[in-house]
Amino acid sequence: MSGPRRPDPYAVLEIAAGASDAELRAAYRRAVQRHHPDHNGGSRESERRFEEVQEAYAQIRAQHASGGASRTSTTDPPLDARLAAMEAELSAARDAQERVRRAAREAVRGAREAARGSSRRPSDEELGYVTSDDSISSIFDDTVAGLSEHLSAARRQRETGNLGGAVTDKMADVFEDIGARLRGERRGPPDG
Repeated sequence: MSGPRRPDPYAVLEIAAGASDAELRAAYRRAVQRHHPDHNGGSRESERRFEEVQEAYAQIRAQHASGGASRTSTTDPPLDARLAAMEAELSAARDAQERVRRAAREAVRGAREAARGSSRRPSDEELGYVTSDDSISSIFDDTVAGLSEHLSAARRQRETGNLGGAVTDKMADVFEDIGARLRGERRGPPDG
């Protein structure tokens, strides 16, 4: 039993069987540029054709290296054989690299789609944020309210004529209250 029939490598590269090395390389470059998946939006057909081009080139180079086809520039057959083997390895490495790139693109695409699907933002509690009424602005608001109450009490005492040491006492209370609030201590309501 034989496997599937491989296409004629010369037909794949669109060159004659007796083509020189320079013609072979030029045809190979043209075919690679025309069928490379990156140049064709990653289509499956261009990927298949690209692999055919790679195989055809490696097959012709191996034939040339073994003397199976006539070439016009035979200079060193062992060198040509080594070059053909290296080119085949390079081709395989490029194919593997392309598969890795394709897999990476698909993984990124999948991650983006998954991210779009989960649009719920974590709550402040889930993120570890703590809310409190002991902010600086809240402390100052409380202090201003206390100061206002103390000043109102001092005005009432002045209007009733009972001013004596009351203003001094009230101002001392205000400053003690501010200090206590800044230390985080709670004090009772002002006397009045």
